Amino acid sequence: EKEMMIRGRGLRNIKMMKGLTRPVSDLANNENYQLLGNAARSILSQQAFILETISDDDYVKHHPFYLGSSVGGHVRHVLDHWSKLMNHDYAISSTDAIDYDSRERNTEIETNRLVALGINEKILHQLDSALQHRRPETPLQVMFLGDSKSGIRYTVDTTFGRELSFVSHHATHHLSTIKLLMQTMSYDSLPTTIGMAHSTIQYWNGQNKK
Repeated sequence: EKEMMIRGRGLRNIKMMKGLTRPVSDLANNENYQLLGNAARSILSQQAFILETISDDDYVKHHPFYLGSSVGGHVRHVLDHWSKLMNHDYAISSTDAIDYDSRERNTEIETNRLVALGINEKILHQLDSALQHRRPETPLQVMFLGDSKSGIRYTVDTTFGRELSFVSHHATHHLSTIKLLMQTMSYDSLPTTIGMAHSTIQYWNGQNKK
């Protein structure tokens, strides 16, 4: 496996594995971009199903065995990432970086299931518009907190297509945790594929054929 180094402003020597998947630039191909869009829609639709299924009380219930987190907390965290990407200023003159780590806690999204459902629906509409009008290779920068003590942040050069892949994968893992939390509250009939990555589904399908 070869490695390539990419440079971002304020950050050097980030390693990415080359040859494990198609390069982001290939997303300009309509078929690939359609796959990316379908995956993103699927994730948001899974979250909508969760929000329509869970009760208001269970949505805000905190689980001590899992760092005191709640389904609402995970949903808020996921929607924050989606909103950062969808609401970013993509004007050519914009030099602002998307700061995923700058988020508010205990917002109404976290405590009100219906508000969260409305935001989720809004992001679905924004996604459809973005897939029609924004090219995947659109350049942008993202920012992360590099050190919790000093508060120093770093930025990385990226593209809209790459970040759409990131927020989709990020949401998948949180949906997996949400499903586990809901199962402890006797939601036993949730679809198996909620919170399951395509690679995992592919693996289990292969196992079942043996």
